[in-house]
Amino acid sequence: MPVPPAPDNLLYDPAAGRITALLDYDFASIQNPGYEFFRSFNTNGGSFLGWSGGTGPEEQEAEALRKAKLAGQFPSPLPAPLKSDSGAPLVDWELAQAWEMELQKLDVRRPSTIPGIDKLADVDELLGALSPFILTNEDFLRMNTDEDQRRGMKAMRERKLVALLEHLGF
Repeated sequence: MPVPPAPDNLLYDPAAGRITALLDYDFASIQNPGYEFFRSFNTNGGSFLGWSGGTGPEEQEAEALRKAKLAGQFPSPLPAPLKSDSGAPLVDWELAQAWEMELQKLDVRRPSTIPGIDKLADVDELLGALSPFILTNEDFLRMNTDEDQRRGMKAMRERKLVALLEHLGF
């Protein structure tokens, strides 16, 4: 039986009968598998971020989730989620745990099985702190022309960069 042609965004090895890559025209690149957890999965509790340095409840909850993902084990019982201003949970612990359990069942790479992902995430945070989207994206800057607001954002980002550099030993 002939193999049907693959869609344009798939690389398919007909000899092995396997999809070898999924491509997105605008965002295609070859990177460490950890980057998928930095850039994707934001709405399902699957993203993995670097060190935040904050000491508020939101940052502490994000750090607890980060540690759970690094260990591949979630606390039992799950923490009661903090609520955002809109009333939505800041961390949906049940969803994040379900995501982790499914990844484990399928034996796919995840933060707890990618060596050095915590360091890679910190480097990614550092790159974002050196060139923050809110201060470098032309569209964002065009929509936010208030100079006092820009100075405030810049000061906040500078504090984050200094704290991150200190965390990294500089």
